[in-house]
Amino acid sequence: MVAAWFYDLDAAFLYPAVAVLIAGSGELGNLIGRRFRSSHTEGGDIGTLTGAALGLLALLLAFSFSIALSRYDARRDMVLEEANAIGSTANFALMLPNDSQGPILSLLRDYTSVRIRLGVPFDAAKMERDVARSLALQSQLWQQAVTVTRASPQSLPAYRFVASLNEINNIHERRLTVLRNHVPAEVMLM
Repeated sequence: MVAAWFYDLDAAFLYPAVAVLIAGSGELGNLIGRRFRSSHTEGGDIGTLTGAALGLLALLLAFSFSIALSRYDARRDMVLEEANAIGSTANFALMLPNDSQGPILSLLRDYTSVRIRLGVPFDAAKMERDVARSLALQSQLWQQAVTVTRASPQSLPAYRFVASLNEINNIHERRLTVLRNHVPAEVMLM
């Protein structure tokens, strides 16, 4: 990404820096405007230019908020979809033979615990550890699924459990993609 460093900045530094930048730009514009008015007394177009600049700023802010809101909605929808898939998988696991249920439900609890904390608070190293732990738990769940299907290859509950587990894997990747996509750096810069 062009400006990945921007998303790694600490908000305690970023917000004061932006406030100082805005205040400094305003003062610089005021200083330039006073000099321009004193040397050009016919400056009637300043109000029009100011209005156009503020209109453009409002448009850019609206686009930025729209992009950020759509990202938030996508992340929220993925969390809900993943929670539903995990719940369905747990329900299908309850239909499996009793000796298989315990280990599978335990792994699903661990998986759910990791996924709840995924990306909160954001730290790239923590995110990578959580993703690695999620993948390891998925692998263990698949090993359990293989054991169940070998014991009873024609079982409808086993088939449904495997299909639901596959959905968890698919959602895992979609959620990571949504989490990793940011508002484009060019939009943030504008």
